[in-house]
Amino acid sequence: MANCFCKFILNTFCKKKNSHKPSYTEKISEKLLDDSQEIFNDYKAATAFIPTILRAIDEVLYGDRKEPPLRHDSVISQGRSELNFLLDEKKKLLPIVPAEIMRVIFKHVNEESRQDLISCLLVDKFWCSNVLPLLWNRPFDIVSRDNRHKLIRTYISCLEEDERRNLSLKLKTFRIKIPFTAKALFKYETYLKEFSYNNLYLSADAGIRKSLGQDCIGQSMHVQTLLIVGSLCQLIMRNSTNMTYLVISKFIGKADLPEKTAFINSRRSLSNLSKFQFEISSKITTNGMSFLQTISNSCLGIRHLDIKLSYINLNDEIKVMEMFSRIIISQGKLNELLLSGARAANGLKMILQALSQSESLHSLEFKLIDFSEVDLSPLKNCKSLKHLTVQYCQGLTTESTASLLQAQFSLESLKFGCPPVSYSTQLALLTIFGKSIKRLTIDLLNQETIFTILNSCQEIRHLNLENCFMQKPIKIGKLLHGLIKLEKLKIFINVKSGEYENLILESKDIPSSLDCLVLECGFTTIQLDELLKNCKLNSLYINYLNFESSHFRVIAEYAKRTKELKILGIESNKRWMDGEQEAWELKRLRDNYGIFCYIK
Repeated sequence: MANCFCKFILNTFCKKKNSHKPSYTEKISEKLLDDSQEIFNDYKAATAFIPTILRAIDEVLYGDRKEPPLRHDSVISQGRSELNFLLDEKKKLLPIVPAEIMRVIFKHVNEESRQDLISCLLVDKFWCSNVLPLLWNRPFDIVSRDNRHKLIRTYISCLEEDERRNLSLKLKTFRIKIPFTAKALFKYETYLKEFSYNNLYLSADAGIRKSLGQDCIGQSMHVQTLLIVGSLCQLIMRNSTNMTYLVISKFIGKADLPEKTAFINSRRSLSNLSKFQFEISSKITTNGMSFLQTISNSCLGIRHLDIKLSYINLNDEIKVMEMFSRIIISQGKLNELLLSGARAANGLKMILQALSQSESLHSLEFKLIDFSEVDLSPLKNCKSLKHLTVQYCQGLTTESTASLLQAQFSLESLKFGCPPVSYSTQLALLTIFGKSIKRLTIDLLNQETIFTILNSCQEIRHLNLENCFMQKPIKIGKLLHGLIKLEKLKIFINVKSGEYENLILESKDIPSSLDCLVLECGFTTIQLDELLKNCKLNSLYINYLNFESSHFRVIAEYAKRTKELKILGIESNKRWMDGEQEAWELKRLRDNYGIFCYIK
């Protein structure tokens, strides 16, 4: 509905009539709507005609100033009477809609159609000022990969004149000419909320390659890229005060962070940072360490911290972990920490000791970590911890986790990902925290695990069997019926996995307390019909790669038979809904049985 509203408004001001040739405005609009064009750059033509139209509109709406001279190729040349009609319509519609509501509408339009949102830039200043923040809060995610280098040209145009001149002089030595030197209409960097350094680097690299051609690319390529990226980082760190999310992904080739001078004026931009993701898979550079020091000094409100280390030198890992321990200690509102790939025991000890001082830590995730010779006792002081994830870690033993028996927190959710050879840790943690957890996710299921869950985890309401591994055929009916408060069950098994055949789930295995069932394991039509024979569900979600119309007919018959189903979700790669019979059945489920259907 929001999309239709904006289309209506846009068509009111940019009418296309069959009786006359396309106007200059319409031609520019078509260019802006074309993804192959530089949709995020300042067109010379656009900068020529847009201010003229906006000044004329402002004269009618907001003042009695003398009308500015009109361009012969502007929309105003279509005729005074037509312009007055358009302005009257604008005056009737726009003042009625507050800016807050317009931003909500534009947000919905952005989710449905980026092209319609770009069209809204051409209506007037009011629309433009509310659309720009949505288009530029994460521009590298919106623009296609082939066109990202054009964003670099726009950001270069946002630099101060002396900065552009200095950058131009430096690049001349490499035979690179800045392709766009006109000053930007807007300070686009101020709208940035989510910033990925790697997207910036790769986009600048692509722009240089297009500028020079493959024959001229040499060993100094990364030096040229860093010159551009360093200047743009200075711009972003100086002016992007709305930035809340910063991502530093693992570097490719000789990519590196710019020198610390690029982050001198970063306190204002980093002060609002709430989410920081850092990934490294090679030797940590001096520039990288300087940047982490900047984060430690400038950021005090990080809530979500994601640290990924892989194949890094152990000595470098200890340095990185020491720096991150300082960052953790300096944050007063840290809610979530994700730590992956750490192997150095001394580094882990520093991280755990820093976490013990955090009073706000709510969620903790460990993945691919070696806990050998590491004492977990500092974690028992994390009073606010509610969610714990341990995936594919090694070195944890019953002895090393025993100190958590004195933990000052009670978990609400516990997630495991354990290799089959080391599932004893899973059993130990289930015994320690089982009495309080309400949501459990496991990927290893055997008789010993089932026994431990039934004895220690009677408060479970949500059970996820995620990418589940079963060592031999297992009937899970005993487990499901033993969890008397179970409300939601999710089963995900890769259909290519041989473990799929080891799952034995029948209709009699579904407990009466179960309200929601999520199946991502590819049952056949016969298996699905058997499973739904006697159970009564309020919500059913099915995600099959090979979902067929026969599956849908089984579900439709179940819904009509039980009259309990209220929510149905189906996701599949196949276009099984092309048939008229399926479309009619779906409509019948909605109209006659009041079932909300989500089909993707």
